Amino acid sequence: MKKIISVILCAVLSLSCMISAAAYSEIMTYSNDVTAKYNKGVHNIYYADVDADGTAKIEFPDGSTVTVANAGSAFKIGVIPVDKSDMSAWYWFEDILLKYGEDIMPMYIFAEDANGDRFVPQEPVEVTLTPKNSYNLPLVYNLMPSGEASPVDASNNSGEITFTEILDGYFAVVESPKSDTDSDITDTDTSTSTDTSSNTDTSDNTDTSTSTDTSTDTTSDTEDDTKYMYGDVDCNGKVNMEDVVALQRIMALLTTHESFGAASRENSDCNHDKIVNMLDVVQLQRYLADLIPTLDP
Repeated sequence: MKKIISVILCAVLSLSCMISAAAYSEIMTYSNDVTAKYNKGVHNIYYADVDADGTAKIEFPDGSTVTVANAGSAFKIGVIPVDKSDMSAWYWFEDILLKYGEDIMPMYIFAEDANGDRFVPQEPVEVTLTPKNSYNLPLVYNLMPSGEASPVDASNNSGEITFTEILDGYFAVVESPKSDTDSDITDTDTSTSTDTSSNTDTSDNTDTSTSTDTSTDTTSDTEDDTKYMYGDVDCNGKVNMEDVVALQRIMALLTTHESFGAASRENSDCNHDKIVNMLDVVQLQRYLADLIPTLDP
């Protein structure tokens, strides 16, 4: 009889353990699924499997694409586009690239093996970018985490920008300041200045006094604008979190007031003590949090 009771107790305990284990397993599986979905949304990484011929194509929601060839050693190709939603990263690229051109399009292109580990392919990979907005005279740069930017040989064929490089570091496209559009503008400005000089020959004194008056008016307008734009650190006509980031970068000596505009230093003095420091960052944050009604003196 005791043996029968012992057998029954063992069976009950085994069944309880199985139920507990199953319930625990179900809970853990649910937790992992939620975490995976969350991470995918945050990082905005776009993947494409590499075909047998070594090619892969990634298309972004805005319609632009990245196509690679000669990537046979990779199992997948991944791309992380960088835009203004990641302000810290965006300003890092701007600080490096705006001296080379404008309309920057930075991204991180990488290869993964079958285990999901990133690696640098030994052979150069051909990359073709098709941006949403076409470039007249695109320049491509390879950027390293140290901030070093190296020019990359690239061709532009009907809006497709192609280059061949080892996938190591970030890549970015910029519009060259020497584009055809800029050349047309330069020619127009030159002809205008020539006409003005002809008029100046007719009456030198009149033109000189007019020029002086214009500069005085411009200075006056700038001062008036500054009075109403405290907090507009990046001088774009708006006061928002981008100005907080810009001022923090200035405090960290990662950029300067001059890189944003002539009024940046005055606009940054949010507490009006004639000194720009972290107290102005705090004052700007208080204003954006609606803790104070205005930044005006």
